[in-house]
Amino acid sequence: STLVVQSSNGCTNVITKEVIVHEIPEIELSISTQCEGERTLLQAFTNMEDGEINLWDWDFGDNTILSDNQFTEHIYNTFGTFNVNLSATSIYGCSNSMSGIAEVNPVPIVDFTVERICEGDQTQFINSSTVPTGSILSYDWDFSEGNTSNYMNPSNVFSSGIYPVTLTVKSVENCLSTIQKDVIIHSIPQADFLVDREVCEDIEVNFVDNTITDGNIISYNWDFGDRNTSEEQNPKNTYKHSGMYDVSLGVETEFGCKNSITKLEYIQVSENPIASFDMTDNRVSLLNSEVTFLNTSSDESLFFEWDFDNGIINSTDSEISVSFEESGTYDVLLYIENDFGCYNEIIHSVQVDDIFSVFVPTAFTPNGDGLNDIFLAKGSGISNFEMKIYNRWGELVYVSENIEFGWDGKINHSSDVMENGTYMYHVYVTDYNEKPWVYNGELNLMK
Repeated sequence: STLVVQSSNGCTNVITKEVIVHEIPEIELSISTQCEGERTLLQAFTNMEDGEINLWDWDFGDNTILSDNQFTEHIYNTFGTFNVNLSATSIYGCSNSMSGIAEVNPVPIVDFTVERICEGDQTQFINSSTVPTGSILSYDWDFSEGNTSNYMNPSNVFSSGIYPVTLTVKSVENCLSTIQKDVIIHSIPQADFLVDREVCEDIEVNFVDNTITDGNIISYNWDFGDRNTSEEQNPKNTYKHSGMYDVSLGVETEFGCKNSITKLEYIQVSENPIASFDMTDNRVSLLNSEVTFLNTSSDESLFFEWDFDNGIINSTDSEISVSFEESGTYDVLLYIENDFGCYNEIIHSVQVDDIFSVFVPTAFTPNGDGLNDIFLAKGSGISNFEMKIYNRWGELVYVSENIEFGWDGKINHSSDVMENGTYMYHVYVTDYNEKPWVYNGELNLMK
């Protein structure tokens, strides 16, 4: 280059120097397409014949900057499209910049649930994996123990135990994501029960659940074989008829694991014997209180026992005569029992009456001294009683229908005792055979 300088007086001067002009860097960018969380490769290429690049300034478009590397890597933690800028400066201070696009694809969001987690069942895996953009290309399942699948919603049969199950999902952009969950497979409940196998008709039978399981049982289904069922854990049942009965129990745990057991002809129900007896009389008096009893039960070989309600108990005589020493009502019981322990009993009552007698006094002294103040009839063996008192003019002055209530000498419950004198009584009674007896006579009232 030449520079000519001239003054105002016309004087000139000339200088010539060589000027070197350096080239501006030409840049090419190479940016790999990756998945979020992976390393994106960023490369810068330049073809300079004049000098070299001594400063690289990267802007990755996600608010991070890295300098001084021509070839670099960057991890994008989210998916999307990012504007990348690169500025390159040569050793002569000549600079240039270049922009590019970094495409980051999303990784799948992986998850699954499990149904039917009992040993031996087809355990079903419900895949709920998604990808924000694009679509899913493949599924890879690993159920442990060498079992795998590439179905979206597969199933697998397990024994009881804990299994680490892994699901790897790949998108159409080849982005991978993996999840592992421990799947607990529960054992099938071992249904069982305890019960007395030999029982009698009409006796309540207790059933006891004896199931073994690794979880809580939420339902019981019993079938007792006689059309009766129950949903209780430890139910009761009464068999009305003799015979052999099958018993079934089905159970289900809180995890949906089910099992059942049926025991064929498991309970033997024996027929109850029928107790009965005859007796020569059901009403006697103390004059002749002997009654003969005869065991007429269904089977003479049965064990039996008499209880005559008077302290006498007998288990040897099928026919026996018993005399009762006191009046009253006796509940005579016959108990019978067969070889299976099934029993029955029956009760018949025997009425033993007192010996019939009636005594009516002829005088009383109602003066309040506590001695002979009440005119009172006495007797035994009496079924019905009525006593009437009349004065000497035939007027009724007192009536009683209870032998325990006598006349205190007053009329109509007045406060004054009637005059001394002779009065008439009329006593009407019936004995226990309903035979009427009448007693009429005079009584003297003496104050």
